[in-house]
Amino acid sequence: MLRPGKRWYLPAALALAAFFGGPLLVQARVLAPLQGFMLFAVSGLFGAVCLVWGLRLAGLKDLKKTSVMLVCGLVPLVTLLAGLAAGRKVPRINDVATDLDNPPHLAAARDAPYPPEFKGLVQAGYPDLLSRTVDMAPAQAFAKVKDAAKAMPGWEITRADDQSLTLEGTQTSAVFRFVDDFVVRVEPLDTRAVIAMRSKSRDGKGDFGVNAARIRAFYAALAP
Repeated sequence: MLRPGKRWYLPAALALAAFFGGPLLVQARVLAPLQGFMLFAVSGLFGAVCLVWGLRLAGLKDLKKTSVMLVCGLVPLVTLLAGLAAGRKVPRINDVATDLDNPPHLAAARDAPYPPEFKGLVQAGYPDLLSRTVDMAPAQAFAKVKDAAKAMPGWEITRADDQSLTLEGTQTSAVFRFVDDFVVRVEPLDTRAVIAMRSKSRDGKGDFGVNAARIRAFYAALAP
């Protein structure tokens, strides 16, 4: 059984250090994004220890120490559980495309084929994510794509090819600085144009729905 002594605060200190240290060390370029996230995730383990320790202190009727331990335990634990709950609502994939039969080529993927096991998951989890057909010439549609991409918050365009009608870029998350790559492709369809998009995370096996949300946001920006 836990026996809080002079160092009763140690689990709380470790929980807070991991909770805040992960993002801060990433921002300071000391840790890579995935390393910082893993350190942040460890705060949940320390948080659970804090809760158990806090309950032990409650049994000793030490209100001040109990409050400190419970708060330091609940903050990281609830934050992580909320993130896990959100992640369970979306497919555990990190690469989403609107054209699953012919996904747009993503240079950052280094010619790796689109994971075939992702296709069914995208269709089931994101049935609304389909390529958009617009009633305009391909070149006109691509000009609109470029204008919309330039206005997207946080987007960095790395390539815009007027010959292949393809635009690529990256977006970096604010807290852990995870980098996601995206590509938008315009193809002719009779006198109209088809706009397809693909978005992929460089790290992790799941993306918590970020790539799908990016595609939806871009198509919404194209709508007017």
